[in-house]
Amino acid sequence: MSAEAIEAVSREFEKFVEKQDAKGLAELYVDDARFLPPDVPALEGKAAIAAAFQGFFEAGYKTIKLGAVNTEIIGDTAIHQGTYEGKGTTPDGQDFTDVGKTVEIYKKQQDGSWKFTVDMFNRDAPLGG
Repeated sequence: MSAEAIEAVSREFEKFVEKQDAKGLAELYVDDARFLPPDVPALEGKAAIAAAFQGFFEAGYKTIKLGAVNTEIIGDTAIHQGTYEGKGTTPDGQDFTDVGKTVEIYKKQQDGSWKFTVDMFNRDAPLGG
């Protein structure tokens, strides 16, 4: 097993963002995954994760580019450190770029796929500031 499988999940993630598909994004997570975005309490489960992504889309996010810093695979668990750059336009017409870092934990599934079990990210600077 190599980090390429984790990178493939990142490319799927990017495509779902471009399609504005919150439910598709949530399917990249295990059923009881924890999603840890900034400025809000932790979210758990696919329904809550899909709702959070829908909120990002409503806030104007259009694209995201994910980068890899380090991926360590230990058995059926992968720990991934990465970067992101999200772009969009706010509802009032202001373009924005959101840049930050991520820490993700993946679990290998019985079908051989990898899914998020924990996904945490934070910005390098306040959005719009």
